[in-house]
Amino acid sequence: MPGPELAPRRVILAASAGNMLEWYDYFIYGTAAALVFPKLFFPALHGATATIASFLTFASAFVVRPVGAAVWGHFGDRLGRRKVLVSTLVIMGLSTIAIGCLPTADRIGTWAPALLVVLRTVQGLGVSGEYAGAMSMTVEIAPRERRAFYGTWPNVGNSVGLLAATVVFSLLALLPEDQFLGWGWRIPFWLSAALLGVGLYLRTRIGESHVFEEARRRDLLVRAPFAELLRRHKGSLLLGIGVRFCNDVLAYLVLTYTVSYVTTTLGMPPWLSTTAVAVSAACSMIVMPFAGRLADRIGRRPVFAGSAILAIVLAVPYFSLLNTRNPVLVILAIVLLHCGVVETSYAIIGTYLAELYPANIRYSGIGVTYNVTSIIGAGFAPVIAVALYTAAGNNAYAVSGYIAFAAVVTLIAVRFGRETRGTDLLAPERASVA
Repeated sequence: MPGPELAPRRVILAASAGNMLEWYDYFIYGTAAALVFPKLFFPALHGATATIASFLTFASAFVVRPVGAAVWGHFGDRLGRRKVLVSTLVIMGLSTIAIGCLPTADRIGTWAPALLVVLRTVQGLGVSGEYAGAMSMTVEIAPRERRAFYGTWPNVGNSVGLLAATVVFSLLALLPEDQFLGWGWRIPFWLSAALLGVGLYLRTRIGESHVFEEARRRDLLVRAPFAELLRRHKGSLLLGIGVRFCNDVLAYLVLTYTVSYVTTTLGMPPWLSTTAVAVSAACSMIVMPFAGRLADRIGRRPVFAGSAILAIVLAVPYFSLLNTRNPVLVILAIVLLHCGVVETSYAIIGTYLAELYPANIRYSGIGVTYNVTSIIGAGFAPVIAVALYTAAGNNAYAVSGYIAFAAVVTLIAVRFGRETRGTDLLAPERASVA
């Protein structure tokens, strides 16, 4: 029996709480990039140009994430999951607090966006090692028949972080605009200090995964996990990227581009889109455990396929509902696409990636797959969406085509990927065509 430091509930709480902090930090940046940074850090630019510049700072973190994933993965697969999880938490928390202290362009000119990019890049380095560690720990302590359900809980922590971020921004957006832009936007970043303390308390009080310890006892650890990943598991890497692609694209179309579209293009109050995201995050706390239970019963592939098909069905109605400017329908659109599609597949993606790779490269495998997809899927999704909208003569339905394309990529990957439910976590079979 595991000792108290490896009690499943304690591990899940530590993984989820840390994941909540990491993604709270990430989401408040995305919201600020849509609502605040174009005005305060790029005042010389106007309209879509300022928005694109702001979203490019958002994308800068994604560029470094595969590098960070390889580095953190090396230590996570060589030294253990827990030590790395503590380090990533500190880096992410401190960089977020620092962003809240940055002078704006009216104070220090071009140094303001330059420093913003630097701190955003540090954020990317921190978060690049978070998800892989949290999922490795959680899945490795879970019973074989309930892995997907256990694996949803760090992702529920993600939703809690999203909910906290959107609630804080929704409340602060009620301030008069001069106060919100003057000091109100900084408060969400400063609140990260309290969450950092809680996360550190929890993560320093758990032990190491017994699956990792068993791999070490059997002398299965490898000297260069990243090289081993590229040499022997390229099929798993490509499948993981493909399966995750739709989830990544849609997540940041909803959480970043839609916030800007509803506020800037449709002229609706900032609190509306952030409130819609908060409602969706709250709903996802119910949807994700259900998706995990379903994946444990019928397999991972049917859940991924179902969410991708739903994305195609909703691609055009999504913008039709937004364009009504009816607050209820705007909220409904965001909840349907975010909760019904994004969170349903996100609920089990961590478990799926954990089951694709053996224990000796699991941290590296999850991290590199997750973060490479973040570049090609999430990082530039808001920029691509703005460019498509502008190129189509300010027609939002051009972005619907982007949604459908992302869903088709995932459907192809699901079709050719194997089912991972029930696989051996020490040494699962390699990816193969189903």
